[in-house]
Amino acid sequence: QQQQQQQHQQQQRAEQEQTNLLTYILSYLTQLSSSSSIEQTLFTTLNNKPSKIYKFAHLLAALPVVHDGIAGSHFYLGEEPSEYEYGLVNLAAFLSQAMKETIQYDACDENNWDLIENRKYPLSNACGQLGQSYQDYVCPPHESHMACPIDPSMKITATTHATWYGAPPPLYCTPKTEEMPWTG
Repeated sequence: QQQQQQQHQQQQRAEQEQTNLLTYILSYLTQLSSSSSIEQTLFTTLNNKPSKIYKFAHLLAALPVVHDGIAGSHFYLGEEPSEYEYGLVNLAAFLSQAMKETIQYDACDENNWDLIENRKYPLSNACGQLGQSYQDYVCPPHESHMACPIDPSMKITATTHATWYGAPPPLYCTPKTEEMPWTG
């Protein structure tokens, strides 16, 4: 029983350290946002305009959620308050990838960017780009509980898309029908 109490106390201390770490990082980021124009410099598009989708306040709100974990995965911020630099470096790496993939385009859906001859965007890009088949993607075994069955009658249109000059409209996918004898 004494060993169980010690383990419980150790677990409580570890949880308190994680809370202190998260609180410290959020405090640091909040100070950073109030003392600079982070929204105007970090969350900007290729056109050098502030993103309409990605906001620093949203990042601050999401950080505790992803730090606590989603589906068994956690955003690493360090092990204890003295390691907050690890958390900030991880956050910087995440933001740089987000800038490369989405923020600069102000889009959260996949962009239609795989060109074919004569610099055209094929409708089939909605089903997969660069030789990929999105329909054939499967979850790894440890995430299979999150998989959805394929719905052959599903129709979907992306809500965002790239805004560069000449960018195609949002991706759109629907099954073939007599009225619409193509997919994509």
